[in-house]
This record gives sequence, C-alpha cells and structure tokens, in this order.
Amino acid sequence: MLWRERYSFRFRAAVVLLLPLLAVGIISGLLWWAAEKTDRIAASRQEQFIDFAVSQLRIQVAHSQESSTVWDEAVRAVEDPPRLEWIDANLGSWMHRYFRLDALFVLKPDRTPIYAFDDGAIREPTRFDRVAGAARPLLDRLQNRLRRNDTEGISDEMLSIGESDFAIVEGHPSVVSVKPVLSDTGAVTPKPGTEALHIAVRYLDSDFLDMLEQKYLVEDVQFQRKDLKGYSSSPLASEDGMSIGYLVWKPFQPGRAIFRQVMPSLIVCGLMFMAILLVLMNVLEGRSARLDVSEQALSFARSHDPVTGLPNRSQMEMALAARNDDFDVLYLDIDDFKSVTDALSLRQSEAILVEAGRRLSQLGEVYHLDSDRFILILASRTEAALRDLCERILAKIRQPLHVDSGMIALSASIGVAKALKGLVSAEEAIRRADIALYHAKAAGKGRYALFGEHMEALLQERRSLEADLRLALNSGDQFLVLYQPVFAIDGVTIVGAEALVRWRHPEKGMIAPDRFIPIAEETGGITRLGEIVLEQACLNALAWDGLVLAVNASAIELSGPRYVSMVQQTLKRTGFPAERLEIELTETALMKSDDALTTNIGALRGMGVKVALDDFGIGYSSLARLQQLPVDRLKIDKLFVDDLGADPAAEEFLATIIKLARSKGLSTTAEGIERAEQLDVLRRLGSDSLQGYLLGKPMPANAVEQLILKN
Repeated sequence: MLWRERYSFRFRAAVVLLLPLLAVGIISGLLWWAAEKTDRIAASRQEQFIDFAVSQLRIQVAHSQESSTVWDEAVRAVEDPPRLEWIDANLGSWMHRYFRLDALFVLKPDRTPIYAFDDGAIREPTRFDRVAGAARPLLDRLQNRLRRNDTEGISDEMLSIGESDFAIVEGHPSVVSVKPVLSDTGAVTPKPGTEALHIAVRYLDSDFLDMLEQKYLVEDVQFQRKDLKGYSSSPLASEDGMSIGYLVWKPFQPGRAIFRQVMPSLIVCGLMFMAILLVLMNVLEGRSARLDVSEQALSFARSHDPVTGLPNRSQMEMALAARNDDFDVLYLDIDDFKSVTDALSLRQSEAILVEAGRRLSQLGEVYHLDSDRFILILASRTEAALRDLCERILAKIRQPLHVDSGMIALSASIGVAKALKGLVSAEEAIRRADIALYHAKAAGKGRYALFGEHMEALLQERRSLEADLRLALNSGDQFLVLYQPVFAIDGVTIVGAEALVRWRHPEKGMIAPDRFIPIAEETGGITRLGEIVLEQACLNALAWDGLVLAVNASAIELSGPRYVSMVQQTLKRTGFPAERLEIELTETALMKSDDALTTNIGALRGMGVKVALDDFGIGYSSLARLQQLPVDRLKIDKLFVDDLGADPAAEEFLATIIKLARSKGLSTTAEGIERAEQLDVLRRLGSDSLQGYLLGKPMPANAVEQLILKN
C-alpha cells in the first residue's frame, strides 16, 4: 500500500510538474500566433496610413495652388505682357517656400511657358520641357473640361477644376497638378479654354518621406522602382495604370518584439511555478476561485445593466475611448415604452428589455444606456448598408414578443451618425445620433434617420434654450424648487427633504432638469443655478424644525473658489442652521483628483454642513478615496433597489453596501423605493433612511409643511 501511495503521489506530482511545461508550450504557441496576427494587422494599418498620406498629398497640392490661382489679380498678372515679379511672388517662389512645392510653371493658353521655378530658383521658361511629357495628358484633359464648362469636382473645399496624377519627373516620383488661373469675383473672365495654366510638382522622394517617418512612425521609408523583399510597400501608379514605383518601408512588427521580450520571463515563471505549485496548489486554487467570482460579479455589476446584462454607459465610454478608427453610432429608443408597459408587471417589462437587447446583440456591439434606450457601435459602412441594417433592426424589433398576458408588438426609432477619426469625435457622433433619433420620432416613430445638415434646426433649438437659460439665470425667478421627503426606517416619520429644481419657461412650460442642467454645466451657469436653488431652499426649509435639507452640487460647483463663501453667505442671509444642511455630490465628482474639491468639502464639514455621496455604487469609488475625502452619508442608487424582493443577489449586494457604510461610520439612505416589498427588505437590512415615490413624490414647500404637521 505504501508503494502505491508513493507511486500515486509521484504520479500526481509528475502531472502537476508537467502542467507548467505544457502551459508554457501552449502559451508560447498562442503568443507566436497572436504575434504573427498582430504583425499582419500592424502592417495592414501602416499600408492604409501611407496610402492615405499619398492621396492626401495629391489633394493638398491642388489646394495649395488655389491659394493664388483663383484671384482676379492673378488673371491680370498672366496677361500679355506678364508681370513676372508678381507671378514669382505669388505663383512661384512663395508657393515653394510656404507649401514646399518643388517645381512651379505658368503657361499661356497655347501652352507657351512664361514662368518657371525649379531647384529652388527662378529658371528659364524652357525649363518646362522637363515636365512637359508628364503634364501633357493633364493639360489636354483640363483644357477640354474648361472648353466644356465642366464643373465636376468643384465644392466648398475645391474652388476650381483641375487635373493631377503621379508621374516620374527627372527621376523623381512626383505629384503633378494643373490648375487654371481664374477670377475669384467674376470681374475678369477669359473665354472658356483660353485660361492661363498653373502647374505644380511635388516630389515624393524628398522631405515627404521624412514626414511619413515622423508622422506615421514608419521606419526607413524610401522610393524604389521595384518592390523589395522583406519590406512593406505601397504601389504608385498613374491614372492610365502605368506603374511609377513603390514606397517601401521596414514593417512594424510589435508582435514579434513582444514575443522576444516575454518568452524569457515566461520560461522563468514556468520554472518557478513548478517549484511552488505542489505546496500552494490547493490553497491558491480555492482562494483564486473565490476571488475571481467576487471580482467578476462586482466588475460585471458596475459595467453592465442589471436588467439586460448588456454593457452600460460607463463601459461604452471606456470602449469608445480606446477606439482609433471610424465607426457608426446607432441610437435606438423603443417607442412608447412606458405606455406599452403600464399594464405589465415589473418582471414583464424587464423581459421586454431583455428580449430587445438580445435581438440587437445579434447585429452588433450593443450598450444599454437607460430605460428603453440602446446604442449600437458598428464598423463604418456605406449609407446604403446603414439603411439596410436599420431596416433589419426595425423588422427585428417589430417581431411580436410573447409575455404572460399575450403577444406584444413593439416598434423602435433609430438615429444614425458617423464618428470620423480626427473630424467627428465619439461624443459628437453620439450627440448627432441623439438628434437624429429625435428627428426620427418626430417623423412618426418606427423609423430611422441619418444625421444630416437638415437637422441643424434641432441644434438651433438647443442654442435657443441655452440663450433662454442665461436670461432665466439672470432674473432668477423662473426656477421652482420642489422637495422629495426623506423618511426614517419606519417609512412614516419625515427626517429630511431633498431640493429638486424645475424650470418654468414662460413660453415652453415646465422643462425637465435633464434638459437644462447639462447646458448649465457646459456654459458655466451651474454656479448661478446652485446659488438660486440653495437660497430658495434655505428660505423654504427654515421653518421645518429639525429636518435635514439636502441640496445637490455638481463637481464644477464644489471645485469653484467661491463655493464655500457662497454657502456661508447664504446661510447667514437666510438664517438657516449649517448643521441642518446636507450637500449631495455624485460618486463621479468624488473620484476627481481635485485639490480644490477636497479643500472645499473639508471647509464645508468644518462649518457643520454635512456631505452625502449620491448615486453610490454606480461609479468607481474606492475605500481609500472615501478615507481621503470623508462624507457623512451614502445614498444608495435606485439601480440597486429596483430588484429587491425579486433577486436574492440584489439583497446580498445591498447588505454589503450597508455594512460597508456602518464600518466607516456613515449613515445610509436608500433611493428609488417604489414597491412595498422593497420597503420591507430595506427595513430588514437596516437602512437608516428611505426615499422614493412609494413614500413621497417631489412636492412644493407648502406640501412638505402639511406632511410635517401630519407626522
């Protein structure tokens, strides 16, 4: 028996010791495969960058010419007799210095050269003979187009027609561009086909190669007539298909470089792992498993919507920040979702969102932002492909959905916009998609709309709202402060109230906070708005003896140099006790590494003002940060209250938050209580105070006073 035990032990030990070797081998193979794939992707990206740079150079040369060729004075200068000094100063040496063009020529309509600039100096007009062979086809095409009054290609960016191509000029690979000399006002108008002609040449094997190396981080870029083995390359060809040569460079191979760096460490780690694995295997495995489950659950809860399981807004922002390419944004909203679900239970309503998310996930990268809104992020595609995709999405959403009470038919509206690298940011694309979504809904719902210039009216409406907000902040009399009561754990005794601002627009009626508060933050009006709300709230709550008044403050306000003094002056002016005031800041504001914010919070607490952390749990705060920036209360976000009574995991998670708060000496308030079973669970868990529509909706000050008297 003993030898069997020893054999079994040795066998297990051998298996355990062989596992790291096997793992190192497998990982090495996977790393090599990943390195090869990474290198291929990197090479492809470099080729795209080089192709883009060359095509852009061709456009830039034509743009550079138009800086002086579309000009009444230029038309007069090239007429007989030509004003050569003016031509040199504006169409020749200046363009060489400013736009780095290598050779420049001016021709009469009959193609007789009257000016030449080459090799950094003015030359005899006959110098044009060096370029004549490459320029002739371009001159033919351009003069034919001029005689036909062909205006194809003219736009806000391109002021005149022209012709350009790649060619070999005196052994140099070059961009050759021809432009007519035209009037910019129409005051000097030659007969079509009799315009003077301006020719620009830009060499591709000069400082252009240095620019490519510096801007696109490619190594050893050079021009070769033939493709070089072991180099990446981008072919150059003229419009008629004739090969000019190749731009070649040493390919970027990050995968192999990383592989060479990682392998020694991987081997050493494998050997070390073999030495300690027998001792620590069972302990580490158990602890690792428990830690992984806990971390994954917490990470998933923070980065995914609890109803649909889809990534949420914070996850989307992180993913978009990491992107460096063009992509399409589809903003989708389920039409009349509230009306559809009013007669359904919470579970049935959530089932609709889950099914909608599942259908959308089949088509692309989906994020669930809030309630009935989703965003799809897709690789950039053509307008026709986008329209086809939107039709398919709408068809999928329209498919009947089975719930306990029967079949439900849904519809959705979609707004579409493009994010373009260097031109349209991800945030701007989402904003445009949101505008397009409103346009789709205004057109009758169940539709999609691609963002276009015709939607700029919606932007004008926002600007109008911004202007109205400035006037309202100046007058201060258009804002109404409502108060949502906060109750003790019995759900009956009122212990405080949260001030919530509304805007009574004289023409547009009541405007919700989510429409004007972001504008106030963007324009700097949030500070003035905070002053108005704080003073009105302190005056109203002065008579509510013993009740805590909670007032929200943004990170912008809390970081401001005048915020603490403003609070002091308001308390002094209204006579409101500092110990009854509680300033609420969001978890996102807490996480800002801002010395001014930390100092201001310390000063407020030194005055006796309490500080509460609003929406706790949905951001990325840490215990360490809470210790550095102490608060008095945690307000648990509605997100974690919604599933109480239906999901045991939600109760367990909420219990953890309450225990955490108690361990730090903080009180807790649970927000968003809308059902009796939620109230029962929160009482059992011991939340210090409660808030939600089940207990009390936002109400005017006199209604709070009646509620106090009733208590």
